[in-house]
Order: sequence, then C-alpha cells, then structure tokens
Amino acid sequence: RVEFTLADLGSPGAQGITLLAQWMGAREPWTFVPDQGIIASGEGSGVERKAAVRSSDGDEIHVYFPVRDAADLGLGAITTPGSARATWWNAADGTSVDGGTHSTSDTPSFTPPEGWEDAVLTLEAE
Repeated sequence: RVEFTLADLGSPGAQGITLLAQWMGAREPWTFVPDQGIIASGEGSGVERKAAVRSSDGDEIHVYFPVRDAADLGLGAITTPGSARATWWNAADGTSVDGGTHSTSDTPSFTPPEGWEDAVLTLEAE
C-alpha cells in the first residue's frame, strides 16, 4: 500500500509527471515509433543517451536530450518533403522556444538552449 499526502503533489517528481502529461496530451503518442537511426551522431550512452521517435505517418520526430550536448539529426525521417519546424520543450518547467526551420533533406546539428538540464526537440513537417 502506498500512502501520500496532498503536500506530495507539489513535489518535483509530481510536477515533472504533470508537465510530461501535458506534453503527451498535446500529441498522439500511440503513433510514436522508436527510431534511434534519426540520431546520425552524438547519441551518447548510459544516462546521457538521447532517445528518438517518429510518428507513424512520418510527419514529426521527437528527440529527448537528457543533457545539454549536440546531436546531428537525420531529418529524412520526416517523409513529407520540404521543411520542418523545430521546437524545443523544457522538461523542467514546460516552456517552449522556437528552434527554426530546417530542410527535411538535411542533417543539422542541434543543442538544447543554454541552461536547460534536459529537453525534447520536436520537428514537424510544414
């Protein structure tokens, strides 16, 4: 049996789960397909390993960056030709910042914004 108080709902762990639920609720996670091949270089290892998924329809990819270091991403995983809009999501506080527009035929390098401990990069076909 697990016991908790209402004060526990304000803990950092509970707040993190709330933010994750909000992020997932704005997407269709049941369409996510794991695809580490998106990470062309800079995957990392152990607790610093990045994780990548793509949507089953090929319109978006998401890459989790557990630490602030660069990774080259193959945007060809987005099957809609043209460009993709990048958005960084801060897992610590739920804020987002624009990551620019990138050609889906490129393999650009991405680094989370300064001061972010961990982040999710979303790239969506435009």
